[in-house]
Amino acid sequence: KSSRRRSDAEESRATARTLLLKGHSDPVSCLAALDGGRLASGSWDNSVVIWSQDGTQLAKLEGHRRAVWSLAALDAGRLASGSWDNSVIIWSLEDGKQVAKLEGHTRPVWSLVALDGGRLASGGGDASIIIWNLADGTQLTKLEGHTSYVQCLAVLDGERLASGSRDRSIIVWSLADGTRLSTLEGHTSAVLSLTVLADGRLASGSGDSSIILWNPADGAQLATLEGHTGSVQCLTTFDGDRLASGGDDTSIIIWNLADGRKIAKFEGHTAMVRCLATLDGAALASGGSDETIRIRPVLHPAAYRFNACASAEYRAFEFEDVARSCRKEGCLGDLFEAAAVQQFDEHIGGLSASASIARQAHVFDALAKVAKEDAGFRSQMIDSLAPSVLALVRDDALLPDMYRRGVSNAAIQELAPSPLFRVVLDAKFAAGPKFVLYFELLIFIVLGLCFTRVAPYQVFARGEKWFPSENIVEIVFAFVVLAYFSVREIYQMAFTRAIELESSEEQLDDAEGLAAYLADAIVVPLHLIACCAGKRDEFEDWSEKAIREPIRYDALTFLGLSRAWRYDYWNWIDLATIGCAWAAFSRAAMPGARLSPDLAVATSMLMWVRFCWYLKNMRLGWAKFVLMFEDIVWDLRYYLFYFLVVLLMFASAFYLYLGPRKSDEFGFHDGHNAFRTFPYTVYNLILLGFVGDFDPDNFDEVAVRVLLVFFILVVMVVFLNVLIAIVSDSYDLSMAKAEGLFLRSRCELITETALIASLLPTRCLPTHDEATIKASLALALRRATRQADDDPNRLNYTINAVAAIVDNRTQKLEAELAATRRELSEMKAMLQLLVDKGEERHGLLRRLID
Repeated sequence: KSSRRRSDAEESRATARTLLLKGHSDPVSCLAALDGGRLASGSWDNSVVIWSQDGTQLAKLEGHRRAVWSLAALDAGRLASGSWDNSVIIWSLEDGKQVAKLEGHTRPVWSLVALDGGRLASGGGDASIIIWNLADGTQLTKLEGHTSYVQCLAVLDGERLASGSRDRSIIVWSLADGTRLSTLEGHTSAVLSLTVLADGRLASGSGDSSIILWNPADGAQLATLEGHTGSVQCLTTFDGDRLASGGDDTSIIIWNLADGRKIAKFEGHTAMVRCLATLDGAALASGGSDETIRIRPVLHPAAYRFNACASAEYRAFEFEDVARSCRKEGCLGDLFEAAAVQQFDEHIGGLSASASIARQAHVFDALAKVAKEDAGFRSQMIDSLAPSVLALVRDDALLPDMYRRGVSNAAIQELAPSPLFRVVLDAKFAAGPKFVLYFELLIFIVLGLCFTRVAPYQVFARGEKWFPSENIVEIVFAFVVLAYFSVREIYQMAFTRAIELESSEEQLDDAEGLAAYLADAIVVPLHLIACCAGKRDEFEDWSEKAIREPIRYDALTFLGLSRAWRYDYWNWIDLATIGCAWAAFSRAAMPGARLSPDLAVATSMLMWVRFCWYLKNMRLGWAKFVLMFEDIVWDLRYYLFYFLVVLLMFASAFYLYLGPRKSDEFGFHDGHNAFRTFPYTVYNLILLGFVGDFDPDNFDEVAVRVLLVFFILVVMVVFLNVLIAIVSDSYDLSMAKAEGLFLRSRCELITETALIASLLPTRCLPTHDEATIKASLALALRRATRQADDDPNRLNYTINAVAAIVDNRTQKLEAELAATRRELSEMKAMLQLLVDKGEERHGLLRRLID
């Protein structure tokens, strides 16, 4: 990690992401918010864990004999936990010791809630509710009325308690005398969760997948919220008018209580969401059957606005309208932060990670366009955005998290060119990776110079030396440089492997097939050794995480060749370059051995190709040609396949007509038959198709000449023109998206060089503060305006011209619509005036008659 210091405010901004807490070995069944931003979690593993605000495990409380099912935060630094062992334990959070143990239930304790006056209410599987006096641990009263488990409790006010049960009912109790005040019935399955809303209403979640809002005063059903596809296991409120619900479908839904609308959906857990808790109103914690706890930042209301925008299609005007409304309200900084949270969380709004990044790009583009519309407002906007942009710049895990979540290259290409995110990338690149890139380029050039000196001397066995030990110095230096690049490549392989294995969502649930046999072949011998050493349990836990799960995910990733690494052909070029260079210099270092021309040529060509990689990552202008060439080669893959098929078809025909049986009848330039072998036939047809090199005397029969004409028509006319069209279109498209490809490559470079860059002394690197970020933002917005007007690429020029026409037409339509609205308003005023006058005359007439 970088050693630069951050202020508390900057740290809180930089960590505004989902925290993933792992500390339980079984499902997390309950959560409780504690003071100081701390969190308590209970699990089926019989323990209670206390977590700090940053996700650090502070303590582990063990005392229950069975699963912990309920928690309640008490005053005076105490915590209550209810368990399947039928007991309630009161803990001191200061030292983690048991203060008291309350026993009275005959079945598991399913729910707990703290009451005023030093009291505690517990609901159990014995269908009863016990009110406890925490001062001495005695039972004050016992409430009985349910016919099944009391699944959940909620305090309505100081003197009323609501309880939900598996008997499908909710009972409201008077705590003053223990009497039943009312019974609320409406669910068709067990009532699993209760929470009290800010305005006194009661919300209940049920196994029937619905949430009902109640008026507890008269028992009336006010609204029914439906959105989950499984039972609603937990509820909590935040922001006054927001409700969060978690369920069997592994999702968390955020509801707007004003109108009952679903405004957001979180999908991160891989199993049932069992519990929710709000931490200081700034974060939402959730625990699930996947044994994890996730703490998400509470989204700013601005996030709900663009969550309501198109989720599948890009409708720019929707995001621009959101940005304009936030500009009027002075909350553009909040909108930026809300959009940034999209890439930190797993799946907001039910979208995939890639779709969330694409939505973030749309918001950033909308912000930039709003800034261009009002130049006078631009400085104010920059001031509001600078702190949030600076937080992203200083967030070391920003880009690795994108790859860890499996964000697609297309989504990154869409986000990276956004002017606001471009500022983040440029700042991150300058803070270390830029130095690493130029340093590696320098030593690579020196390595190439060493090879150009060693190779000719080795291949031709002659050459002049600059000094007697020149070859030794060059070979030693080459070995040092190659060792550095080898370690760098191994680190990159390990880094991408670790990122992929952290994502467990794609791992296979079953253990069948070849992957299972491979895992057993590795684990079984090691398991025997671990048993002999008395480390069986520790080995089983380790082997499951380190061997079995990675193999079930992907066998090649387990071996070190992660999908991200092996799907990038530049990595294979790097591997081949390093391997050939090691072989070439090792051969040169052997006494009496000579470097073969084949190895020298292969090494030389690979090093030149690798040099193009450095050019691709240095400047956009240099990168365009490399990126264009990559795209053209990729687009030609189907063309080359069909061209090969057609070439082999004609080659077989010519070979059968003019092959060895006529080898003595005619020659071909050099006196040899052009079709004497099938490979030689293919070679000469390529010359014929692309160079036009052929001997007319070879084609002495009518059938052969017809075949020749047909070949010329198909290959030289059709295929060559198709080739020109493909290359032309690929060139235009690659130039249009060159900036996105270049910046995506820069994202990869920043991620790959993060470890090396973090080792550099910070005093030698540029530092970033709000002033430098403001200057970068101003420059980026000006550059974006100029680029839209002056882009020389013809495809981009056409797109920008059409966009300008559409914008101009939209502005005219908006002006016409505003004028129409004014006219309608004036007509409404005139009609109202006529109505008023008519009523006045009618009243006068009535008075005259009277």
